[in-house]
Amino acid sequence: MRISKDQLMAILFLAPSFLLIIIFVYGFIGWTGWVSISNWNSLVQDMSFAGLKNYLYLFGDYRFQADLRNTVFFTILFIGFVIILGLGLAILLDQTKKANAIFRNIFLFPMALSFVVTGVVWQWLLNPSTGFNQFLQVFGIQPKWYTDTNILAGFQWGSIEFGLPVAMIAVVIAAVWQMTGFSLAMYVAGLTGIPDELREAARIDGAGEWQIYRKVILPMLTPITMSVIIIMAHISLKIFDLIYAMTGSGANFVTDVPGVYMFETTFRGNYYANGAAIAIIMLLLVAVFIVPYLINSRRGGIILMVIRKIAKYVVLIAVAIFFLTPVYVMVITSVKPLDEVSLSEMWTLPSAIDFASYSEAFTRLAPNFMNSLYLVIPATLLSAILGAMNGYVLSKWRFRGSEIIFTMILFGMFIPYQSILIPLIQFLNQIGLYNSIIGLIFTHVVYGLPITTLMFRNFYANIPPESMIEAAKVDGASFLGIFRLIILPLSITGFVVVAIWQFTNIWNEFLFAVTITNSDAQPVMVALQNLSGSQIVQWNVQMAGALLAAMPTLLVYILLGKYFVRGLLAGSVKG
Repeated sequence: MRISKDQLMAILFLAPSFLLIIIFVYGFIGWTGWVSISNWNSLVQDMSFAGLKNYLYLFGDYRFQADLRNTVFFTILFIGFVIILGLGLAILLDQTKKANAIFRNIFLFPMALSFVVTGVVWQWLLNPSTGFNQFLQVFGIQPKWYTDTNILAGFQWGSIEFGLPVAMIAVVIAAVWQMTGFSLAMYVAGLTGIPDELREAARIDGAGEWQIYRKVILPMLTPITMSVIIIMAHISLKIFDLIYAMTGSGANFVTDVPGVYMFETTFRGNYYANGAAIAIIMLLLVAVFIVPYLINSRRGGIILMVIRKIAKYVVLIAVAIFFLTPVYVMVITSVKPLDEVSLSEMWTLPSAIDFASYSEAFTRLAPNFMNSLYLVIPATLLSAILGAMNGYVLSKWRFRGSEIIFTMILFGMFIPYQSILIPLIQFLNQIGLYNSIIGLIFTHVVYGLPITTLMFRNFYANIPPESMIEAAKVDGASFLGIFRLIILPLSITGFVVVAIWQFTNIWNEFLFAVTITNSDAQPVMVALQNLSGSQIVQWNVQMAGALLAAMPTLLVYILLGKYFVRGLLAGSVKG
């Protein structure tokens, strides 16, 4: 079969990204797999063959068995509550147009924070002796939250008790608070895209509002629900930074997860083969969810009305208060002098507003803040540009094998980064980019390619119409000419969505930052975590630093949040 000039150009357009994915995803996974069956469990590299010894050790290890149990329950609860809360809030916002933007921005705010910041704040709020317990003690309730070592409905499984670790509920609360905004945005985009004519037709047929949602709207939101499940599943299965900052492994490993175990085993204990085995098992857990998905994806009263309306706003306001509570604690603590800062007084207002903590936090974080800017701007731009090129080819210039290439690229979005971390660090060290901003930029561009490619491919699926592309071809427009003159001018919304997503993720990312760089090149999130590393933690400085570190992403969501939802509606949730 003869390949045309434009088809060849399309393949060449896609080739750099595909080659990067082959090397830095599949190649590095292969290398990690090889390390996992070696004897490299010290600072001295020993690649002699060990067979399945490291895997057998893990499955007989109490801590790893506890990690698997914790991951199962965290994933189920996290996904369930993110979907229920996100969908419920989206329906309420769909029915209450007034103050819609205010509530939406409140619910989206946690997405502007990193999991590290979320972990620190919720560690305060769920401290058993203070936090929410100061209010709950009025009702005689004093939960131990993340310090509780009890297991609910447990039975003996290997060397552990298999059941719900009570301490994991605290971690689920923090994770749901952070990620509900994403599912809300997805469902709002889906609801906005449902034609009003369908609702009117159902009303004419005598259907009530509940019946319309149950029989018409919810079935149409099924693809979005599946997307939320897949995205939240891969987040939950490779969760690391939230637990690392909030609870650590916990007493008796009740809040430990494979990501934390892998990090401590590999980069604190120097047991590289054991760490690689944990990473490969994490990859297999993700593959159980993702591979089937990828394979399938290829194939009366006025008074009553008033009461209902009030009830909807009451629910929205109550949930908004829940979302704003950690923000209140952060702000109040940040403007207190150090002698007024304590867990028992976290809810009280300061005797006088003191901004000295902001000055100190900025002084200590300023170099790392600049590192983050030097990182996030080029990494966001490069990954967005490459994603646009890939999306253009995969949506408008499909060729034999293009769907297979897309699936292989897409799989890179779901891998636990622990599965490529050891060979990645070795590679960056060999080419002189380890412990450098450039090395971190390169890393984020490569591993950002799958998500940016997916977003632009879906965005270009219906924008512009195929008829416009065909007309341009008839008029003699070339592959590059169509991209430059037609595709790019229509891509502003798509670029906004991708830029918001990448900017937020890169700015808040912790695992690559803490393992690839040291103090001179570390981004602000690592420096923020280090603020709490001393014997006496200045919590006012820590909270001020958290707010300062969140400012760039917060401004992005405030200024561009409505465009983010519009962009999702325009195409990012399709396909």
